[in-house]
Amino acid sequence: MVVQTAGIHQHRGNLSRSRPMTLTPFKSRGVKQSRRAEQSAFTLVELMIATSIMLMALVGVLTVQLFGMKLFELTRSKLGASDDARKAIDLLCTEIRSAKIIKI
Repeated sequence: MVVQTAGIHQHRGNLSRSRPMTLTPFKSRGVKQSRRAEQSAFTLVELMIATSIMLMALVGVLTVQLFGMKLFELTRSKLGASDDARKAIDLLCTEIRSAKIIKI
């Protein structure tokens, strides 16, 4: 049995140092890991961060959608007013052209 120095057992012999990140799960030397330990999964923190990012994106999309709907209603009311004015002027011009006597 090999005696390790103090503090190393806290990190299972994995001391902090600069090295490339490994994407495979850490496998201890000579110890057979359980099936569950070999499976990789997302941590709770990663899931919470991903959920919050998706929530912010969803809020952004909904904000843009609501802004577009308000702008559409504003534009439609202004175009409707212009269309009504054009129809009234067309009717007035038609009535003036069809008149036989013009009194001013």
